Amino acid sequence: MSTTQKTLTVKLFGNLGGDPELRSTREQVITHSVYDAMIDDAVERDFHKPGREFRTLSLAVNAKDREGNPLPTRWIRCIDWNGLTATYRKGDRVAVTGFFKVRTYQKDGETKEIRELVVTETRLEKMKVREQAA
Repeated sequence: MSTTQKTLTVKLFGNLGGDPELRSTREQVITHSVYDAMIDDAVERDFHKPGREFRTLSLAVNAKDREGNPLPTRWIRCIDWNGLTATYRKGDRVAVTGFFKVRTYQKDGETKEIRELVVTETRLEKMKVREQAA
């Protein structure tokens, strides 16, 4: 039986709070038990998972309520696995499409959760004026 998970796609418009930061994951060796037909038994095999580069960025999203009054700025943490935001810089206005994912990690023996937007598409709406290089 296979299960499929539906993800809700969202599109956000906002300004970048900083330059997208390039990061990378470590290479990992994962051991799995797999069936070997030659010996008709399960054996342990090592699989190498290569490291990957990704970018993290913060998106400032502004909204208004029904009466037109501005709401507080929401900062959305975004993850770009495909290098779509490589040329973007702080202050650029962008349209970002993706889905939210909750990631958990351990810190000081405590389990913490972070909600991140996994970026699937981007579009540069307005580039912030930059100083001319001399």
